[in-house]
Amino acid sequence: MPKSILFCFFACVIFSCQSNEHEKEVVAVDSLRVVLATQKNLLRSFPADSLEWGAHQVNEQYMLLVNLTDTAHGLPFAEYFGMSKSMLDMVQWQTDMLSVLSKDEERLNKLKVALKDKKRIDSGGNAITPDYVKECVAMERVHVDSIGVIILEQYKTGIQAIQMVRWMSPIMKKEIETIKANQE
Repeated sequence: MPKSILFCFFACVIFSCQSNEHEKEVVAVDSLRVVLATQKNLLRSFPADSLEWGAHQVNEQYMLLVNLTDTAHGLPFAEYFGMSKSMLDMVQWQTDMLSVLSKDEERLNKLKVALKDKKRIDSGGNAITPDYVKECVAMERVHVDSIGVIILEQYKTGIQAIQMVRWMSPIMKKEIETIKANQE
């Protein structure tokens, strides 16, 4: 009896110590999932409310200026007034990117499951070979890195746009007050 228990113990140890043939790739996919989750958190903290506020401020200032004068008076501020649309486009971009990141997460999860379960074919019907796995992980890494660069760049652009509105708002209010005073 003791020999059979000892045999079962060693069998369990041996089988539990066997590594998955794609263990490194599973770790790489998990690492990409962590990076993607970090990017998603950054994207969720994107200043969408402030961008919408800024777009509203710019539109309001434009309408006040146009109502007081002709549109030619606003030409020196054309770039500033054009920011309204780009700010709203950034808000839409954030929503679209959250959807893209959710699809990326799903794709990485499916790849991880296929590798851990030692499947021979992935969810797309592709044969899971060592070369295929390396290629998938490399492509996913490039994709996740490029998404990260885009998110950081867009985040920076959004913050700059909000700062521009905060800096320009007092100038525009002063301009509008001056026009009102000259018309009286």
